[in-house]
Amino acid sequence: MDMKKAIKQFVFLLIIMFDILLLRFDNSKLKVDHIFEIYIDKENADIISKEDINEDSDNTEHIEKNAENLVSDKDLVLETSKENFIKKYGIISDYININGSTKTLEDFADYVISNYGLNSFNKIAEGSEENLSRDFYTETGKSLFIILDEFLEKKDYEQKVSGTSNEVNMTFAGDICLTEDGFVIDYYDTVAGLEDCISGDIIEKTNKADIFMLNNEFCFSDRGTALTGKLYTFKANPERINILKELGTDIVSLANNHVYDFGIEGFSDTLKYIDEAGIKRVGAGANSSEAEKVIYYDVNGMKIGIVSASRAEKVRYTPGAKEDSAGIFLMYETERLIEVISIADKQCDFLIAYIHWGTEDSKYFEQYQQEIAKRMIDSGVDAIIGGHPHVLQGIEYIDEVPVIYSLGDFWFNNETKYTAMVNLKLDINGVKGLSVEPCIQSNYKTTLITDEESKKEFFTYLRELSNGCNIDDLGNVTK
Repeated sequence: MDMKKAIKQFVFLLIIMFDILLLRFDNSKLKVDHIFEIYIDKENADIISKEDINEDSDNTEHIEKNAENLVSDKDLVLETSKENFIKKYGIISDYININGSTKTLEDFADYVISNYGLNSFNKIAEGSEENLSRDFYTETGKSLFIILDEFLEKKDYEQKVSGTSNEVNMTFAGDICLTEDGFVIDYYDTVAGLEDCISGDIIEKTNKADIFMLNNEFCFSDRGTALTGKLYTFKANPERINILKELGTDIVSLANNHVYDFGIEGFSDTLKYIDEAGIKRVGAGANSSEAEKVIYYDVNGMKIGIVSASRAEKVRYTPGAKEDSAGIFLMYETERLIEVISIADKQCDFLIAYIHWGTEDSKYFEQYQQEIAKRMIDSGVDAIIGGHPHVLQGIEYIDEVPVIYSLGDFWFNNETKYTAMVNLKLDINGVKGLSVEPCIQSNYKTTLITDEESKKEFFTYLRELSNGCNIDDLGNVTK
């Protein structure tokens, strides 16, 4: 070995040993990845190579000894980081257990190191359990739950392409009814298209949202017999589902009191046609497992969950789903809903509850709704969106969580009434913004309110119905 190369090796070994000494006194351990990526790259190392060792046998023992010490220190630091990681993060164990996997926390630690690097792993290991998902997102661009799904090779969510890089923009509307021979469809069939019924600026907003959701208050079918004794029964021809697609609908709630109006045939057809259209559905199914299923989305590396349930009928025509029979997710007894929410809270970054409840045609929400809302929030819900009363109701915050009790009829009949869309903006830290789009339904049309005086009247009305929140003239809602 020539003198120049020997000096080069000696200098680099001194640097390595100096960094290790610093590392031993540095509790943060943030230098670990830097040191070992530079000096122990097994594939690209040109500092200490096998050829160099063979050229000068006098240096072999010295070089090998230092290399062994270096690897030993790396293993020690790595083991310490893994121990810190495993001790702190029970939520990861919960997730693995919920999904019935035999993999361990240490397996997950190895997966993170292998895929996202030792330096990122160390930073995450030093953080707090409270900010765990945020720390994962900061280091990897993906939340803890998305990475856990990758680790378990599980994909129980739909990935959405968003127009923003680190936010999720969700838009919610109220009840839509496309029943034949009555209400809005008769008018729709006389005009040139949907924009003559729902204003173009609304359609633009619903299509622009990362996730747009509404309540499907009818069944899609050309079969079935109307339920005996029920005053109103709603059924739409299956081709009407194109209206939902034109609105850019991503997901519908079926947990309502009209989806079963034409019995099991109409109900089963509804499930089939919505699935075939590529629209997600929540709150109803062929059995309880399907009806209670939480729908998940991955938007910009964040995992969003949506659950839906109903408590809407004084006389119960609509069956609740059971283990071996079809129906909707009922919440007259809330224990099962709370259980579903509690489990889902451990599997996503944000959980939205879209609930069918309240008293028809009353603009005031009731005490039982507040009590149920509080239980859902205590169990992990991050926002509650309501419907069923067919009129707009108020908004309130319960423990930092927004509750929109009823959005009213989005597009339903010829009555003149206020309705609204709600925009929910999320980032990895939580709810970043909540805003209301003021709308009005009249003469079979739904339009965005744009006149300034009319907007002021709308927000004055909404403020009078709301508790514990501020609503400005632009529709921004804050606690």
